[in-house]
Amino acid sequence: DFLNRKLKSCGCIEADWDCFRATVIMDGAPREHYEDSIARAVIDGISFVGDTLSSRCVMVHTDQHTGEFRDGYEPTATLATYRKGSMLNAGSAKVPTTKKNKIFFTRNFDHFEEGELVIGSHVHIEELD
Repeated sequence: DFLNRKLKSCGCIEADWDCFRATVIMDGAPREHYEDSIARAVIDGISFVGDTLSSRCVMVHTDQHTGEFRDGYEPTATLATYRKGSMLNAGSAKVPTTKKNKIFFTRNFDHFEEGELVIGSHVHIEELD
């Protein structure tokens, strides 16, 4: 929602969430980019541990339904104004120094159990970092 508000305020088309190819989308977070701070969470009995932030490539410019490449630089240009590695503590465990010029949106998580996630499941945050 935060990114789309920024896009809309500059007259840009809102980003479809599927362009980020997320496995889990969390609704109702207490603040924008809350996933950046999640160290451990449990969903449907499956434990997830927060790893690095997710750097973005040009795939966000590809329509996930048609495979067509979208003209323009959004949403990457807007993300670059506040989500570059150099702005997000490059050199930390979340953002390696080698990726200081990359643009980050969302976070990678590792899981250690197998199971099935169900749409609408509660995300239990166990630890923030």
